[in-house]
Amino acid sequence: MAGRISELASCGLLIPLHLGDTYLPPPALAMQVSLQSSHLHRYGPLEGFPELRIGIASRVNERFGLGATKDGVFITPGAIGGLSLLADALFDPGEEVIVVTPSWPVIFGILARRGLVIKEVPIGINGVQERGPEDFLRRLQSAISTQTKGIYFCNPNNPSGFVLKDSYLDTIIEISLKYDLWVLEDIAYGELVFERRFAPVSSDARIRNRSVVVGTFSKSHALAGVRVGYLLAPVQIQALVARLLMHTTYHTSTVAQCMALACLRCSEEEETKTLSSYVEGAKIVNESLSCIAAPAEAGAFVLLDLRTYGISERTATDAFLSALLDRYVSLCPGSVFGSHYGSFVRLCFTATPPVQLKEGISRINEVLTEWKTL
Repeated sequence: MAGRISELASCGLLIPLHLGDTYLPPPALAMQVSLQSSHLHRYGPLEGFPELRIGIASRVNERFGLGATKDGVFITPGAIGGLSLLADALFDPGEEVIVVTPSWPVIFGILARRGLVIKEVPIGINGVQERGPEDFLRRLQSAISTQTKGIYFCNPNNPSGFVLKDSYLDTIIEISLKYDLWVLEDIAYGELVFERRFAPVSSDARIRNRSVVVGTFSKSHALAGVRVGYLLAPVQIQALVARLLMHTTYHTSTVAQCMALACLRCSEEEETKTLSSYVEGAKIVNESLSCIAAPAEAGAFVLLDLRTYGISERTATDAFLSALLDRYVSLCPGSVFGSHYGSFVRLCFTATPPVQLKEGISRINEVLTEWKTL
């Protein structure tokens, strides 16, 4: 199926709703970074440019109440670079890490590369949060063993677009404190929350010394191809993180860091415009698709629950995706987001302009209608 997607994309025929990308350009200031500056072509500080680290600390403190300092901010090649480094820093091969699902799929490979045992804990039986956190707490408890050392979750959620409720965050805090677990919190979409204020679990002082936050400029500022992100580390692992940077990526591209620094200086009006475009995409899918697992509250995605259309097996989901490709629309199979989601598919509403998104949804609805009458 990947081959068909590539073929259709190369011909310019595809409406690509499978990948978490954005059709928007980066902020104008980031686009104006000049390659003529000689310092951009020399080695830089391992931890990242000091002014960028200061800027990120100030931003996350103001927006999320995280209490970050410059010394705790490390610039990485995207969120993937940060999470890969943390897998090496925090865990030994054979240890267990809980992954709350549905989950950003690359984390499974990152943890497996380190030789870790992954234990999936679904957020809810339908891929969304239930009315209360009691069942979630019970599932977390049952996944704990003497080898469990950490818990990873993506909030706001990729692929489902929900923001974790306070009661669920309190459950994660309770479990992590009780069993002395590291918490890896992925806030790639933290700046793309549509209505209510977003507060990462790491803003809670009780867990701050056992939690690590990973963020990126890929989504909030359309720098996915530039590969620049950051991690926020508590003081007890900061020296280790710096040493690991030396022996992995050395440091993030200086050009990427200059573009990220320019993003921090862009106007509030420009940032509001970006968020508004994502809100528009979310509104289109929330109002046009009847099978979304939960309305998008943040980020770039919704998860479609195909079971209401009689699609209850992976093979049927693959057939549905193939039928969509016959109409030149691509979605992402839900099986990559966790073992419980073979009857789900993910749609990205930020990868194409609204006109093309509406056309893609129209074609999806056609296939769903046909499927329901079979």
